Amino acid sequence: MEPTTDTPKHVHHGRNVKRLREIVGMKQETLVKQLGPDWSQRRVSGLEDREVIEAALLDQVAIALNVPSDMIRNFSEDVAIYNVIQHNYEGSKTNNAPYYQLNNQMHVQSPR
Repeated sequence: MEPTTDTPKHVHHGRNVKRLREIVGMKQETLVKQLGPDWSQRRVSGLEDREVIEAALLDQVAIALNVPSDMIRNFSEDVAIYNVIQHNYEGSKTNNAPYYQLNNQMHVQSPR
């Protein structure tokens, strides 16, 4: 069965923050430093437990993680795995394509 690329019906922003943080190889302590002096590891942990994160804070976290905020809003691990397989194993021309698919639209990832 092929995973769907539609927007997930149930999105948990905090879980998506945690998963994307792990994918980019960032520890909570590093995210704390990126977010600024008002943040602590305990506050980041609490953020990762929240189902819904307000837009302004989500944008701030996205900047700290260096990912588009829509990626946090709509992240689906099934779609991400499908995209990795598509871009790396099924006849792709490059293994380092700076693109990702979100809601059936191709996006360009910002260079780091």
